[in-house]
Amino acid sequence: DIDWAFYLNSLTFFLSGVLTLLTHVPSLPDVENTSVRAIGQNLRAGLQTVGATPILRSLFIVGGPIYLIFGLQNTLILPFSVRELQASDFHFGLQQAAETVGIAVGSLFMARLADRIREGQWLALSFLGLAVVGVLYSLSGVVSSAILLMGISGFVNAPSYIGRQLVIQRATPREMRGRVNSAFFVLRDLMYVVGMALAGLADVFN
Repeated sequence: DIDWAFYLNSLTFFLSGVLTLLTHVPSLPDVENTSVRAIGQNLRAGLQTVGATPILRSLFIVGGPIYLIFGLQNTLILPFSVRELQASDFHFGLQQAAETVGIAVGSLFMARLADRIREGQWLALSFLGLAVVGVLYSLSGVVSSAILLMGISGFVNAPSYIGRQLVIQRATPREMRGRVNSAFFVLRDLMYVVGMALAGLADVFN
């Protein structure tokens, strides 16, 4: 029954919640003012910290087009699979599963090797790898190769995600991490939406 997919998904969120509750982190004073104005001020403070920290500023600038590409690409994968690869729903699901497995394997890989080179080098290698895999995926003509490439895409994407989080954690003062992360989240979501909107160009260009 397809309902079980949703039950299992809910279970993973429940387990994540339990594990989070068991994590003990020294608390900071509560911020009582949660008005829209206060949220804007906090976001501005996060952006100021990003602007004043060279490595965060570079990561923010590079992140814009990267997130836009992700939004564009993720929106086009389904119609590409259906129209060009003649993939079924099952085949599309396998692509998504392969990407998830790739991310998990890549994360385990990073757990052992993350300290071998600097975070920026991991980011560069990951972005270059994603570029190559993205081009190969667009040229794939059969579903089997597309599934394999999605798995590889997830694997090479893991270093960029982990490297980005390491940069933010290590370069941001503890009391500003929430604001700086929020600035990156806003950038990510905004560029995702722009990328999704640009996917409408697929109705104009083949």
